[in-house]
Amino acid sequence: MVPDPNFVKLHEPGALGRAVARLRAGGIVGVPTESVYGLAVRADDAAAVAQLCALKGRESHKPLPLVAQDVAAVRAACHVPAAAEGLMAALWPGPLTLGLPARQPWPEAVLGPGGTLGVRVSAHPVLQALCAGVGGLLTATSANFAGQAPVQTLACLPEPLRRQALWLDGGTLPGGPPSTVVLVPAQGPLHVARPGAVPLSCLQAAAGAYALA
Repeated sequence: MVPDPNFVKLHEPGALGRAVARLRAGGIVGVPTESVYGLAVRADDAAAVAQLCALKGRESHKPLPLVAQDVAAVRAACHVPAAAEGLMAALWPGPLTLGLPARQPWPEAVLGPGGTLGVRVSAHPVLQALCAGVGGLLTATSANFAGQAPVQTLACLPEPLRRQALWLDGGTLPGGPPSTVVLVPAQGPLHVARPGAVPLSCLQAAAGAYALA
């Protein structure tokens, strides 16, 4: 069988370099995450973001979630209210997405209510390496068509997704709940927009004196 040029084993020499080059050129890369496969493009590349949304059939009112290499990258992209500090210190890297006010213009498809970015810091070494390679934030949306289940193995990918991205093959992934999403306004209580992998008790402990709603 002829190898599929769109599939690259993570252990192959130069695999991450190929992925970084694809991202820098405005392409889409399929990536293993802590739970399921995701689709990554540079979050500041409006054309790449639009291509990704069209490929997934994603609803325009649902902002794309993002991933950053570290807290410093988040601070460069977002204003960080004091209420977010305890959550970041206690729960990052990990499956917690924070809705934070954006510092600069971003493609509309990645912006949430009030000009926010939904961003997390991942513990996954591949995501960290790719973010470092492009010097910014990447999208971290699941690798599936809108409304369909995410995939834990590349054998389950729909054909159009197989053809239109470079895939880093990390084998079968464990699955699990999505990240917990917490909106952090400049003032007022924190809002749990989506329950997920981080339990409410952990959020409350990390938030300290700041109220959760």
